[in-house]
Amino acid sequence: LEKLPYLKGNEKKHIFFNLSEDVKLWYDLPCLFMRADATKEILQHDPNTVGWPWPVKDLWRPHEPFQYDVCFQGWASTPLTNIVCDSVKESKLSAHIQIHDYFFGYHDDDPSYAHLKVSYLDTLSKSRLSLVPRSLPEGVVRYRFYEALSMGRVPVHFCDGRVLPFANKID
Repeated sequence: LEKLPYLKGNEKKHIFFNLSEDVKLWYDLPCLFMRADATKEILQHDPNTVGWPWPVKDLWRPHEPFQYDVCFQGWASTPLTNIVCDSVKESKLSAHIQIHDYFFGYHDDDPSYAHLKVSYLDTLSKSRLSLVPRSLPEGVVRYRFYEALSMGRVPVHFCDGRVLPFANKID
């Protein structure tokens, strides 16, 4: 950012929108940073950071009968994912848990992953709650949190260190 010629001396007049999961990167500039990967550690270094939601598609569907109390389908990117999913499996809840060995969320155009996305959205639409353990140990909120909200399902978020969007406005 320091290499941008128009930034010199005008840092307070700029807003940057950061959609990444690079939680060890902070800028130490007086710009406003809107970050989907905002964590408490990032706020300590860049206090002018604002947590911002991951952009997701409108996933609303007409209500279907619920088949599951809770679901999770995705990559176990941290040990917390397995702990949360195993706990639900041991409970008396009706659950659909499917853990994959790889990440398929950003491969919407790849036919080899398309069936997983369809399966995930179908399962989510039939579930009351969606398990959303953190995606990184530092506390990044998964985009699945926002997908659940977009579909009108309740995300059950397991995380520490995170900064939710509008946290200063919403308790």
